[in-house]
Amino acid sequence: MNKLLEQSSPWRRLFDKVLIVLFVLFVLLFFLYLPSVVRFEEKSINVYMFTEYISPDSIRDFEKETGIKVYVQYCESNEELYAKFKVNEGIGYDLIAPSDYMVQLLMRDDLLQKIDQKKLTNFAQLDPAMLHHYFDPDNSYSVPLTWSVYGIVYDKLLLTNPTANIGFDYIFKNPEDLVHSMLVKKPYEICMFDDPREVFLLAAHYLLKKITNLNEQDFAAVEHLLINQKRWVECYTNFGLRYFLEGNIISCAVTSSRYVSSILEAGSGRFGFKIPESGSMFVIENFAIPVHSKKTAMVHKFIDFMISRKYCTVHFNEYGGNPVNKESYQDIDRQFFPNDELFNKLFLIHNELPLRKIEEMWLRVKTA
Repeated sequence: MNKLLEQSSPWRRLFDKVLIVLFVLFVLLFFLYLPSVVRFEEKSINVYMFTEYISPDSIRDFEKETGIKVYVQYCESNEELYAKFKVNEGIGYDLIAPSDYMVQLLMRDDLLQKIDQKKLTNFAQLDPAMLHHYFDPDNSYSVPLTWSVYGIVYDKLLLTNPTANIGFDYIFKNPEDLVHSMLVKKPYEICMFDDPREVFLLAAHYLLKKITNLNEQDFAAVEHLLINQKRWVECYTNFGLRYFLEGNIISCAVTSSRYVSSILEAGSGRFGFKIPESGSMFVIENFAIPVHSKKTAMVHKFIDFMISRKYCTVHFNEYGGNPVNKESYQDIDRQFFPNDELFNKLFLIHNELPLRKIEEMWLRVKTA
């Protein structure tokens, strides 16, 4: 009997070790997936969006008022959002905040579900200028959240005439030519944002006065313009412009109106911002509901809360993105808003451009 026990003891010890390992794995998996189980059971929504659109304080106010917990995950770009949705169709997310052109792509791929405007008590207060655009003509799948327009931030000390009308000549023309024309006091460097599609459209609008129906000669002309421009581009970026300007590294930059306030405040009157009279590009950021979300009632409450007059104003004051609720216009400084005439000259990014061709062009520009 003792011999049998001795023979079986190695197997018994192995069996005990296997049980211990399985128990440890079970405990680890339990705690790993416990948040998902709890989140599934609780009253909550999962939001996937960019940073600096919605104030964390606004989210806390919403949670306190409704009892709905909001879990936010942030993405870096529309393309990152789109890639994730192509893989799993957005399963796990209840609300996203794509830009205008991305709404159209997600609609084409049947990745969004319709929004019930009747459940949005603040929808009637939205600025009509933010509705019924090409990417979602009836706003069946999207609700605007915020918007911004591209313009030129510049050092007033550069100008020979402080009241000069700043346009895209100051970005795309050789600064030496502007010196000879006595528009500026000296040659200068600029910053240009680092998005090939946006840069291409802005350059096409400046050079060709059109952004659609472009032929091979048009593409070649825009590429030539951008390669030539590179000689006075200090950096391709949309961030840290304040330090480039304050450090006298650049004198002009193309940027979004949402980033301008902090630059102008830091400059104590030294810097200005101008939306060119010839027109420019603007961007509408939107709410949209993934097709697989089962929490649409709670999501509609969240959307309605965030497009209210109060919270559109809060988001503008905190992050600079223009409100979409026209009632908020009474509460804010609209110095960076285009007037009606200029607004009609603005254009949105579109999906007609061959992206691979644009990216190849951008690579040639950056390496020229």
